[in-house]
Amino acid sequence: MPRDHNGEAESVSRVEPEVFLSSHRRIADWFLKAEELKASGKAAVNTAKALGINLDAYKLVRKLAKLERPRAEAMLRDTLLYAKWLDLGLGDQLDLFGQDDRAMAGLTAKVVNEHKGWETERAGYDAGKAGEPSDNCKHVPGTELHQRWMVGWHDGNAYRQQVEARGEQIIKPKRGGSNPEDGDEVSD
Repeated sequence: MPRDHNGEAESVSRVEPEVFLSSHRRIADWFLKAEELKASGKAAVNTAKALGINLDAYKLVRKLAKLERPRAEAMLRDTLLYAKWLDLGLGDQLDLFGQDDRAMAGLTAKVVNEHKGWETERAGYDAGKAGEPSDNCKHVPGTELHQRWMVGWHDGNAYRQQVEARGEQIIKPKRGGSNPEDGDEVSD
């Protein structure tokens, strides 16, 4: 390394100021967005808590939702079996928890349809972000679900194009990990 007139190591950067400053802006913008997203996530978790959502149950259902159905059913069945073996007083049906069909009363067609639309739009977003063609949509053209999937696909595709235009790569989310919003790990 070159030395200055006092014998100290002299720093010589081979990076042009434009390259450095452009990189700095992208990194600073990313950190700002990450902080805003974290704050938004904390607010969502706090709202869920205030509304009475059982976050421990939510953590479990998030984990189950990421598994294929047979594996999720096996996990749930085995969890209840182990609870029985440990004599925790838990059974394998809702009525054994002191609940009956009233637990399902709030699950109206409207609620189910809203959630199905959200899931469909999210699937479209993931497909667009991954660079899949829009004709991968499995929903019948002209239906609400087809429209929702296409809205998601366009948003995901636009995101992918923005990232590629900046010369960056899309980082695929890793399975597992924690949800930083709530301070108590919401594991995937």
